[in-house]
Parts: sequence; structure tokens; C-alpha cells
Amino acid sequence: MNRLATTMAVLLSCGLPIVVQGKAWRGIVPLQSKRSDVEQLLGHGTNGHYQFDKERVHVNYAGEGKCDPVNGCLCLVPKDTVISVYVQMNVEMSFSTLQIDKKKYEKFVSLKDPTIATYSNEEEGIIYTVDQENDDVIAIEYTPTAKDCNDVLKGAKAGVPCKLPGF
Repeated sequence: MNRLATTMAVLLSCGLPIVVQGKAWRGIVPLQSKRSDVEQLLGHGTNGHYQFDKERVHVNYAGEGKCDPVNGCLCLVPKDTVISVYVQMNVEMSFSTLQIDKKKYEKFVSLKDPTIATYSNEEEGIIYTVDQENDDVIAIEYTPTAKDCNDVLKGAKAGVPCKLPGF
């Protein structure tokens, strides 16, 4: 039996739920990964900022303090949980080569610069910022999926501590 099948069999036999996760960037998944996971993968960085040859990255973490309802599930997760990963491209990446189904994305055009648009998909937890004039991806933001966020909110309403798997 291969490694994945063995892992699945162990999880199922233990009665543990299998968690569906959003898109990962270099193994970092919003609402699943912690600061220690990021630092193990990328090093300490500078206030969540990392510089690579092809991209600049900012990892946003949950903090402590008052929970503002406008933040939805993001303020209900433990401190130092990754809530988003913002990747700014240093090299050209053609949006059309990604071959995404644009029907599954909500498009917002910038009021300040109509050549700039964002394509967001809450189900997948991803936002592309695109220079439409040049078909260039400017940035990609990895966010919690709608399902992961709803799971956190359901747990909070049920009085269950918002402790995600792996925490």
C-alpha cells in the first residue's frame, strides 16, 4: 500500500476527520499553518516579509485582541495562525496561461486604474491581481477557503474552542 493510502487508512480507522484545505503556497495554508511552520519552511523573515528571486511575500498572522465582526472567522483563530499569504511577482506571469475558469471568479476592476483587476474565488481561497492591458499577474493572495472559514465560525457558535487541526 502506498504512503497516502496508509495515511488515509490510519486517519479513517482512528475516526479523525479529513480536512479539506485551501490552496497552499510552498506548503503554507491559511487557517492551517502556524508561524512556526512558516519559519521552519522559510526562516524568520522580517515582520512576515520574505524576498525571493521571483517574488516578494508577506505572510499575515492572526493576532491577539478584540475580535471585530467585520473580520469574520479570521479573528477567531489562535494567535500566530496564518490568515493569508500575499505573493507579489518579480517576474512576468501571463494570466491567460493559468487557464482558470473565469466564471468561477468574481472580477473587480480598480477605480483608480481600470487596467488593474482582481479575480477572487472564495471557494478556493485565492485572489489574482492582474494588469489586464499586459495580461500580467501582479500578485496572488492565498486566503482561507469559504469552507474553512465557515467551519471556524460554526465552532465558535457551538462554543467549541477554535482550535484547528494541528494546533
